[in-house]
Amino acid sequence: RPSDVGTPVEHATFETLHTASLAAPPLRAGLTEESARRAARRLRSLLGTDALCLTDRDRVLVWEGAGRNHGKDVMEHLKALLDNGRRTAFDSGCADLDCPLRWAVAVPLTVDNRVLGALVAYAPRESAVLARAAGEVARWVCVQLELAELDRSRTQLIEAEIKALRAQISPHFIFNS
Repeated sequence: RPSDVGTPVEHATFETLHTASLAAPPLRAGLTEESARRAARRLRSLLGTDALCLTDRDRVLVWEGAGRNHGKDVMEHLKALLDNGRRTAFDSGCADLDCPLRWAVAVPLTVDNRVLGALVAYAPRESAVLARAAGEVARWVCVQLELAELDRSRTQLIEAEIKALRAQISPHFIFNS
């Protein structure tokens, strides 16, 4: 009988897709402290990194993983990214040679060409693979945030239609009574 687990590649594919599916629902609520907190562990798992943070334009929304003390400096590193919307990489500036967070890549989270914040992934050393993976995960996060905005727009449209119908109906009831 064939194994239910499948090949290592099939198992890795399933785990990746399952992890992404668990991170999606919170992000569909938009980029908030609560949604970031609920999604961050899964996003860090997708990247296999020692630490990850999500920010909005003003502050760190969540820090997931090791080295929480690095969170106080991250917004300083993101100034250019938040202005120009371009990925950036930086040394964390940590003096501890054994620190697993000596390098980071930050990718903007954009919706409709507006930078909403950033996804920042930390590693012990520079990694082109992590930089590319962080870009792909950030792109996926952006799609979830775009869907959140579409959901909000749809809700607003429905509410406007209901108000318009009420406005049309009310005068008829008053006139006919």
